[in-house]
Amino acid sequence: CYMYGIGVENNNEKARELFKLALKQDSERAIRDLFAYGIDVKRFLDENILDFSLKTEISEINDSNSYAGVLYVTKDIEKIDPNAFYTSDIKKIFVEKDNLNYTASGGVLFNKSKDILVRYPLKSSETTYNVPKGVKIIGPHAFQNARNLRTITLPESVEIIEDSAFDDCKELNQIILPKALTYIGPWSFHGCDKIKSIDIPADVKEIQKYAFGSCENLEAINVDNANGKYCSVNGDLYSADGKTLFQYAVGKRNTSFILPSSVETIEFRAFSDAYFLEYIDLSNVRCVCEKAFYYARSLKNVRCKKGIMFGDHAFDFVHEDFTLEEW
Repeated sequence: CYMYGIGVENNNEKARELFKLALKQDSERAIRDLFAYGIDVKRFLDENILDFSLKTEISEINDSNSYAGVLYVTKDIEKIDPNAFYTSDIKKIFVEKDNLNYTASGGVLFNKSKDILVRYPLKSSETTYNVPKGVKIIGPHAFQNARNLRTITLPESVEIIEDSAFDDCKELNQIILPKALTYIGPWSFHGCDKIKSIDIPADVKEIQKYAFGSCENLEAINVDNANGKYCSVNGDLYSADGKTLFQYAVGKRNTSFILPSSVETIEFRAFSDAYFLEYIDLSNVRCVCEKAFYYARSLKNVRCKKGIMFGDHAFDFVHEDFTLEEW
């Protein structure tokens, strides 16, 4: 009644006094209540003013929804953009139990039924995390830029890894993909520089572009022999028929590389950040996609057949003495 002005004149003054008392007695609970009531917490703490603004969406992390490293998801929130966390200082996520769309467990954000992991708090100090059993989908950007994590354990229930799910997890050095996995989204493991090898299960039917791109120490992408869509040759990822190279394992120290004669297409950024390669023979390749050799800084010479099609920026930021030899 004090807060909303029901029958009491100058009610806000009394409400402010009571909230300040609550903050002294139990600051964490009081902050939760302030957010739950839709009060602008920063303005109340800085200016002693009760300003109300109920929101249904979180599209950025700011003072209107977070405090002291905790994101507060009120009962009215219907949508949260997982990409909003990328540069935030969130260590924990709290969700009001009355929210119909989301829940939290151990400070990690899930959908209400807990079969989708929506967002891991990227500034959590934990170095290991076990995804709960029953989770089927690792959502887009779910672990992106969580740079303290070294080991992530996925349950056998996981079937889908979405766009940029583990992008820029710079310290991640161990992850085992479950046998039930069928889909790996674009840029999903991009920039996971500590991973040296990764095994692709037999049931994976789709690996989107640059899923393992710019992993500086990745030496082997191993595909289960029973997989009918993909295969690996010397640790590199190809289509099962050998006609498309999807990803060269850029952590290998080889200075030269001759593509198998079956390869006709080199996909988007397949050799990007292959820092050690100096010479490549494209053999029977017909098409080199956009940015295929982007930032292959040591690359000096590429040999290919005349008439080959090159995508935009295919050789940007290679060695200054680079030459293309056509025959």
